Order: sequence, then structure tokens, then C-alpha cells
Amino acid sequence: MLVGPLKAKTTEEAGNIIEFLGMEDNKANRDMLKNLSEGQCIIEDMYGRTAKIQTDVLFDEWISAFNTKESDRGRAETEEAFM
Repeated sequence: MLVGPLKAKTTEEAGNIIEFLGMEDNKANRDMLKNLSEGQCIIEDMYGRTAKIQTDVLFDEWISAFNTKESDRGRAETEEAFM
């Protein structure tokens, strides 16, 4: 299961994410979740192990195509440009 991009805005949100993923609830994990930078996310593998990963986008068009923010409609324009 891939969880991301989740960036906790509050300590309470960080606690909820930690609980959901079954991570150890400590200051380091809460701080990590509150300080994720763009391209970073938390991933849980099929064995229940969790880790922070960094992804790098190969093509600028992918940034718009995979944008999940509802306020930005860049996906549709990018998709239509390549059809």
C-alpha cells in the first residue's frame, strides 16, 4: 500500500497516520511526517514494513498528469496534449 503524499499538518494528524500505518508513535516519526518534502512519501510493503521514500520525476509533463490536487486541473490538459 502506498500512502502519499501525506504530509501531516498537525501533531494530531501525524498521530493518526502513525496509527493507521502501525508505526511506532514517537517524536521522530511525528516530526518526519510533518516535514515531508515534495516527492517524499511513506510506503508500506506487503510485509507491513514502512519507510520514507523519495521519488524523482523523469518528465515535467508527469507532474501535471499525476497531480491529485483538486484545485489544479493540469492533468486533463496534459493528457489531452498527448492524445
